[in-house]
Amino acid sequence: MRKAIVAASCLLATAAAAGSETLGGWTTTSEPDEGPATLVTALAAARGASQNDPSFIIVRCLGGRTEALVGTAGDWGLPRSSLEVATQSDSGARETSRWDVSTNGKAVFRSEGVEDFLRRLPAEGRLTIEVRDRAGDVHANAFSLEGFGDVRTRVAAACGWTP
Repeated sequence: MRKAIVAASCLLATAAAAGSETLGGWTTTSEPDEGPATLVTALAAARGASQNDPSFIIVRCLGGRTEALVGTAGDWGLPRSSLEVATQSDSGARETSRWDVSTNGKAVFRSEGVEDFLRRLPAEGRLTIEVRDRAGDVHANAFSLEGFGDVRTRVAAACGWTP
């Protein structure tokens, strides 16, 4: 299921690029429906990512649920397992937690505390993400948070929480 969701979000972000909006380093798309099926997707791509490095972040509201995921062009782990992910913004403390691996092994989802995680991120700056794969190798990349304050506000409004 998550494989399909990741693929759909990536396709949505790509296919709707002409009708999407750029907020700093983020490309956002929104469905016009304001009901429980509201979808707000924000995609940030990383520059210079190698095969197994984090290459994109997606933050979204899907059916009233806030989700944050990090993806790669490579392969991080066994489906339905979890991996250690460390995050650190320019102004914040390093935070390490377990994120669930997607069914295709190409993304990890933060399963708990997503809203709080997004609240802690600054509206500008950089976010470094490190993923420790199933072999114990660490893959890292930095993402621009330029425009993230607006992204957070939109996702929070769609999912009904306070940014």
